[in-house]
Amino acid sequence: MVDKIIKYESEDQTKKSWFKRFLALGGDSYDDTQYESIIEGKYANEMAYKWACKRYNFTCIGLWPDGKNKTKTNLTIEKFIEEQNKGSGFTFFSGHGDWGTWYNHHIMRIS
Repeated sequence: MVDKIIKYESEDQTKKSWFKRFLALGGDSYDDTQYESIIEGKYANEMAYKWACKRYNFTCIGLWPDGKNKTKTNLTIEKFIEEQNKGSGFTFFSGHGDWGTWYNHHIMRIS
């Protein structure tokens, strides 16, 4: 394990193909269904997503709920694991969490 860490630290990771991947995950951070339902996490992700894709030419992957139907989503634990295992230079979570949990209102829970 130590040799693996030393090898990783001694190589320029920015030259690796996986480094130019930007993974953004976000959902509905606040239950505002009685008002105009805004998916805050998706909105925050989209701002960073556009910045990374357009300015720095990253391949951007967004995992978000559908704006009209919050139960229709590509934001699942399985999809997150699949995409993260491909590698990413940056992963941006927008939601609620602590050291062992990440959560979005009505969408998903990873713990």
